[in-house]
Amino acid sequence: MKKLSKQSNPKYLSPSSFFEDKLGNLTTQSSLTDILITTNTFDQIISKACTVTASGLSGIVSFFAGAFGGSTSILSHDSIPKKVHCFTKRGLHALSYRLQDIQNFNRTSKTMPLYSIDAESNKNFALSKIAQCTSAAPTFFPPFNRENILFMDGGVLQNDPTLPCIFDSLDRGYKRENLFVVSLGTGVTRKGNRSQDLLTTWFDTVQPDLETEFAIQDFLGHGAYHRLQYYFDDEPPSLDDHSKDTIRLLQNVGKQLVEENTDYIREICKILKPESS
Repeated sequence: MKKLSKQSNPKYLSPSSFFEDKLGNLTTQSSLTDILITTNTFDQIISKACTVTASGLSGIVSFFAGAFGGSTSILSHDSIPKKVHCFTKRGLHALSYRLQDIQNFNRTSKTMPLYSIDAESNKNFALSKIAQCTSAAPTFFPPFNRENILFMDGGVLQNDPTLPCIFDSLDRGYKRENLFVVSLGTGVTRKGNRSQDLLTTWFDTVQPDLETEFAIQDFLGHGAYHRLQYYFDDEPPSLDDHSKDTIRLLQNVGKQLVEENTDYIREICKILKPESS
């Protein structure tokens, strides 16, 4: 196990006391409904980064080989396997899948292994510990060390947890045609107005928003997937910006999103609770 000081230089100390004060002794099995909370291990993030880098270099080599008469075979990020760890009421599971398999399922409508879920632990986990795992954003908080495994922010490999939720439901016996998803984004910058820094490139590579949304729409079928997302004209506030102006901005953004989608939200409510319409 590597020393934490060699892995990161976090901006803040661990928020363990904060989560313990807020969540107390609550555990996964004490939750009132089914839950799914994503996290990633440090080793898996490094493995993914190496795979993405290797595929990018392979694509560059293939491109130039094709330019000189050779064969081209650029590995798409859709075909790069993804492994995400998920805390549920059943325990800690490791979910593996490729976006390409879901896209192929949509085109062929044939049964194929879209995912695999391996049970890593069936323990009843403390929610305060899970909160530390899933919120340990790189550069902001240190990884959470659990039994010599370093857990980090779930958003590093799985910023949108919709697919893990779908696969977890299928694994528990729910039928695909009976699934209904309402997904609420946390705000992104319009692609034409954002700076292409390393973090943006990473997210575009390992979890392309539009391609993922299209794949989910086709997989679930018409009317079963609903996504609400706010698009900032400029760069959104930093994750740790809690100034009064920023809080006020985010509150106004939430109100604007609801106002612009009032009819859409009403239609969703009618589907979820038709007797109230």
